Amino acid sequence: MGVTIGAFGKFSDGREVNLYTMENKNGMRVSVANIGAALVRVEVPDRQGRLADVDLAFEDNAAVCVVLASQGYPQAYEKGIPMHGFERFKDKDGYYCFH
Repeated sequence: MGVTIGAFGKFSDGREVNLYTMENKNGMRVSVANIGAALVRVEVPDRQGRLADVDLAFEDNAAVCVVLASQGYPQAYEKGIPMHGFERFKDKDGYYCFH
């Protein structure tokens, strides 16, 4: 499987937005942007081997993903820092918290 990184645009503050495209041995491609790992494109080969765009349909409900990481992640970062507050999600219907 190969991964290519290309320019996708810029944030308003000038930082680059990158597009990460992964391809498997069958020719399927998936592209995500480094804006919360937004799924941008899925392409699969058709019967003739030509890449075809998959029509991505999304539900009308919203989803938010928040990732917390220690300073210096992923290279050199402090481990073992206690995290608190997970109990607040115990009775929340439709909310999920993973650690």
